[in-house]
Amino acid sequence: CDDPLLSLKRIHLIDIGGGRGDLAMAVAACLAQFAAITSHVTVLDVNESSLRAAADRATSAGLSNMSFLHQDICDRAGLLSKLGCASTKDSNGHGPCNLVFGLHCCGGLAEAAVDVALFLRADFCVSTCCFRSHQRLAVLSRTADTLANTNTSDDHGTDRDRVASLAVLLNGPGQHRGIRVLNAMRLAAARYKWSTLHDGRVLETCQETFPMEYSIQNRIMIGVIS
Repeated sequence: CDDPLLSLKRIHLIDIGGGRGDLAMAVAACLAQFAAITSHVTVLDVNESSLRAAADRATSAGLSNMSFLHQDICDRAGLLSKLGCASTKDSNGHGPCNLVFGLHCCGGLAEAAVDVALFLRADFCVSTCCFRSHQRLAVLSRTADTLANTNTSDDHGTDRDRVASLAVLLNGPGQHRGIRVLNAMRLAAARYKWSTLHDGRVLETCQETFPMEYSIQNRIMIGVIS
């Protein structure tokens, strides 16, 4: 496998909104096959009962390289504390996490997941859906989009809401274009925010899709720091 992550000796991945751990368990089981790598997968969610169920399932499956974190994604100080680190970077400039990922991160949760990845100086792979939900978490698309040449936050908010409305019209005209445009706005905001962190590295972003037989609506936001 040519994945750069697998060239590391230790990797830590965080599943945002991982619920009962379906995806995280599959990832943890896959990584456990690589004897040269010490891997760990953390599932972060606000639903305690789902996390308890996930922990029980992981134990039954014999997956010891997992942990389950009940945490508000907006509480960054609490997140760092529970991850057991006092800083977002170590002496080599690496964060406490290598990859933030999420499957079906509804609405604003997708933006919050990307924002956490930037905070932790981590790559991200976030699947988006349900584009008008959890707007209080929409920390990226609320920012002014200089590429769209919007002059006020009100103008930008109106544009964002119109695009989000297109994105949730099931099989409606413009749905797929709306999804692409909204995610492009999010990724542009992520790149701008990364530039303000003065990290010295470059954030490269793109969008990918699932094969049609799996999903015709979800698109994946990907970010790689190099």
